[in-house]
Amino acid sequence: MKRWLVWIIAGWCVLVVSVATSTAAAATAVDSLMTPLTDEEKAWLAEHPTILLAPDPDFAPVEFFDRQGVYRGIAADFIAVLERRLGIHFQRVQKDNWPQILDGIRNQQLDMLGAVVQTPQRNEYLHFTEPFLQFPGVIVAHKSVTQTYTLADLRGKTVALVEGYTGHELLSRDYPEIMLDVVPDTATGLRKVAFGRVDVFVGNLGTAAYALEREGITNLHVVGETGEIYRWAFAVRKDWPQLRSILQKALDTIDAQQRQSLIRSWVQPLPQQHPISRRMWLILAALVIGALVVMVWVFAWNRLLKRQVQQRTAQLQRALFEAEISRDNVDAILKSVADGLIVANRDNRVILMNRAAEQLLGTSLDQSYLQAIDTVLASPESSRYLSRVFEQGDDCGAVEWVVEGVGEQQGRTIQARTAVVQAQHGNRSRTITIVRDVTRERELDRMKNEFISTAAHELRTPLTAVMGYTELLLHPEEFNVIEPKEQNRVLTTIYEKACRLEGIVADLLDLSRVHSGCLIALSRASCDINSLLCRAVGGYQYRQDFTVALELDSEEVVLWADEKKLEQVMDNLLSNAVKFSSESCQVFVRGHRDDDVYVIEVEDHGIGMTPKQVERVFDKFYRVDSSDTAPGGLGLGMSIVKNIVEAHSGTIEVQSVPGQGTCITVRLPIEPIGAIGCS
Repeated sequence: MKRWLVWIIAGWCVLVVSVATSTAAAATAVDSLMTPLTDEEKAWLAEHPTILLAPDPDFAPVEFFDRQGVYRGIAADFIAVLERRLGIHFQRVQKDNWPQILDGIRNQQLDMLGAVVQTPQRNEYLHFTEPFLQFPGVIVAHKSVTQTYTLADLRGKTVALVEGYTGHELLSRDYPEIMLDVVPDTATGLRKVAFGRVDVFVGNLGTAAYALEREGITNLHVVGETGEIYRWAFAVRKDWPQLRSILQKALDTIDAQQRQSLIRSWVQPLPQQHPISRRMWLILAALVIGALVVMVWVFAWNRLLKRQVQQRTAQLQRALFEAEISRDNVDAILKSVADGLIVANRDNRVILMNRAAEQLLGTSLDQSYLQAIDTVLASPESSRYLSRVFEQGDDCGAVEWVVEGVGEQQGRTIQARTAVVQAQHGNRSRTITIVRDVTRERELDRMKNEFISTAAHELRTPLTAVMGYTELLLHPEEFNVIEPKEQNRVLTTIYEKACRLEGIVADLLDLSRVHSGCLIALSRASCDINSLLCRAVGGYQYRQDFTVALELDSEEVVLWADEKKLEQVMDNLLSNAVKFSSESCQVFVRGHRDDDVYVIEVEDHGIGMTPKQVERVFDKFYRVDSSDTAPGGLGLGMSIVKNIVEAHSGTIEVQSVPGQGTCITVRLPIEPIGAIGCS
């Protein structure tokens, strides 16, 4: 063992001495050559003593500035060799990022770039030397990604890449379907992939590997190549071709071995495979045979133990299997029950609760386990109800209460019903409580009762007028003689009230059709929409307490629509705008064409609506103001308006601000005349 250790240490010493010797020799060879230049090139260098070099500030290991502001990297080592061989010094200029550098040399504020990939766009303002370094383009992803990617596979994914680099130009131009997340440097892009903020990072192998090692990121790996080979060269401004020639001559003096020496100081080569000696083969064979013997023995022993364990645990497995089946059945039953279900033991403490009950009561089984059930229900009504159930031991009906406090459950109406489970000997073994959210049902009951009351009031008002005036006409002798002029006024009033009754009945019939799942019946014909709007507004322009302003396009627009139904829509919208506006307010009606759609806007500056009111404005029976002093109505108008508009394949939307007013927008398709038959 000691002899093997001595041989290993000696081998490493020889390797270190060889590397040090070769590095020193390479450095000596690099520094010993001078670049042969022409007289014109020497004169040009003399005329330009200051050459501004702008490296990429964060492009390790190719080039970068360290924390002390020293220019380092592969390109920096090449620049140092070029300076020695040309006998000149390039003035380093440190910029914040790569886009600033490109802008600077494009505007000829800089003279030279340290390491840059040649592209057609950059050829317009740069001269390039031959490449001195190349790395393949790679795709880096999280280690959980197992498939291999190409650039075509990245469509629809979010890809991080460095702003202004060649990959940025390539993906922006050839793969517009890829969502790009532009980052300032390679390390930032790799961190985004590591934390799951983007899907992959696209860059070159050299900088990606260096950044992964420097940042200590271990959960990423290469999942594919881009198919591009990044070749870095030195570049100079377009109006200095002489400098490009000088740099190329200096580069040509660096042979392949010297270049590899410069690159290997930053990028380590893969380990070499060394031939294995015959003695090592024998040792390996002995180890393998010994391992096989041990594995066979372990396998046989494990087989014996496994057989014994199987024999001893057969009954336990069967019992566990039956218990799992029973548990799965209970879980399936509990999950299939839409209502909340709570099971309490004989001490009235919770032992089981399904997910529906957890959501209704805002708790969980873990929090409520072995708590008193009246504490879990947490309401005085439920406590009194449960006490009565426990005393009588029989079904006592149901109990309801309104949830107080804050959160999503606030204001909800909860109903609970408890039943007692009797054991075989007649004693109470446990109780089962079913809880339901009946908020919607109670709201429907309230709306139904309110609708019946409102409908009775709306029908009784015109009926009272009709009956009164009819009695006046039937018994003129009791009310003196009625003049013809007065008789016409009475008949006109009777007719108007009858029309009001007809409108209410028509609304109820339309509601019945919609409730049964049928669209409102339309009788389509050619309809001049501008004329219809003028007629609709005309009935409101002679009122003293408000004004209606009409704004229409000069272009005549003809719709294929049911004119009477659209008049009903406008009458509802205008009456609502007037009804909920204060005196001296102005109502605006606008109509214009937008491509193949006609847009109608009705805007008022009335009381407005809250977002919750806007959300329910199209509900049947819903009224924004249901107080005793509110304007009349059944709450059917906006629901019927919405169905009429949708029957015309149109849309309606409401925008409102409390205290500022409401704007209702109707969009109707402009279809060819006769395109749709009468429905």
